[in-house]
Amino acid sequence: MATNTLRKDFEYRQMLSIFESMDEPIYVSDPDSYEVLFINSTLTRIFGNVIGQKCYKAFQGRNSPCPFCTNKYIFGKNLNKTYIWIFKNRRNKRYYKCIDKAIRWPTGKMVRCEIAIDITEQKKAEELYRDLVERAGIAILIDDRKGMVKYANRRFAEIFGYSQDEIKELSIQSVVHSDDLEKVMKYHLGRIKGKKVPSRYEFKGVRKDGTPIYLEVSAVPLKEEGEIIGTRAYLWDITERKKAEREIQETVEKLRKNLNATINAIALTVEARDPFTSGHQRRVADLARAIATEMGLSKDSIEAIRTAGVIHDLGKICVPADILSKPARLNELEFSLIKSHPKVGYDILKEIDFPWPVAEIVYQHHERWDGSGYPRGLADDEILLEARILAVADVVEAISSHRPYRPALGIKEALKEIEVNKGILYDPEAVNACLRLFARKKFSFK
Repeated sequence: MATNTLRKDFEYRQMLSIFESMDEPIYVSDPDSYEVLFINSTLTRIFGNVIGQKCYKAFQGRNSPCPFCTNKYIFGKNLNKTYIWIFKNRRNKRYYKCIDKAIRWPTGKMVRCEIAIDITEQKKAEELYRDLVERAGIAILIDDRKGMVKYANRRFAEIFGYSQDEIKELSIQSVVHSDDLEKVMKYHLGRIKGKKVPSRYEFKGVRKDGTPIYLEVSAVPLKEEGEIIGTRAYLWDITERKKAEREIQETVEKLRKNLNATINAIALTVEARDPFTSGHQRRVADLARAIATEMGLSKDSIEAIRTAGVIHDLGKICVPADILSKPARLNELEFSLIKSHPKVGYDILKEIDFPWPVAEIVYQHHERWDGSGYPRGLADDEILLEARILAVADVVEAISSHRPYRPALGIKEALKEIEVNKGILYDPEAVNACLRLFARKKFSFK
């Protein structure tokens, strides 16, 4: 009996020694009387020596047991369980992570033991982060594997026109417009399955009142212990940006139409002085565009070639009409006037702010691969690719069509000319592309 008493006394003192050595506040209380049976030195420094006092009075400043007392979670049927909870002490205004468990006291009675870990700074950081999230101009969403909203900040609610309470009942389907729902769900489910899907994209959303809006989203998988449990997404309302883009596009389209109308008017002015070659510029432009497309050029380059093609002979406006329509071959002086038209066209066009180098293309369209062309004798890559293509189209149309001084020679002769002089007068790639177009019947003059 004496041995057991000594052993229990040793165990008791050992337990108290461990409690005393800990930096966290610890206390022991009677679950029935609420009397404080023990506090370690850390807790003593905070509240003083309160042994013998009621725990609710000593630690909470209350006159009766705390309504949030956790005794029910560690006694009775929960006797062997540990209960962990977060609590803000009303006396010292600090946050604690409390770990409660029933232990056996030397008297043999099961008593309450609580270890309190001060997490005030952590809570402040969390509250600061939460405040930043709530005040952020970015909408933040966390959803589960099925796409149900688990958390959404204030900005998310504002964008979609819901209250903070309403967003808790939402799903992805609730805020995505039917036009883009299939795409958004495909990306969401793919992300959940760990597949490679776009993490940043735009989609059409819908507000609570049915108003469509446009958003940009950046979404990443949300993991817990290595398992994907949902997604975290950041959303930006880009409705105004989309509206501005549409307005800009409409303005650009109007400008393009006006530009084309002006270019066509210029082309008609030239052709009015040279009725024998009526439609030549348009046909050259059509073929040049087809060659450029066959070569895989960009949309910008193709449009530059088409535009230059429509007005490539603009400089002939300064050549006397009787020379343009002369039914015989030109003499040296007359031909020198004709050879001036690329430079005249360039001088007229160079001050116009085209989105492409139209003036330079017009200037170079009579240059030749071997440097034998005019007006500057450029060769090879000194000549813009667009001008090299235009040169091929110009020759093919001219040979195959009627001229004041000769009848049409036909498309076979025209293609023979460029094939024979491929790599000599004409760009080999442009010639090959042109030959393919006619061989596969992908182009014909209209």
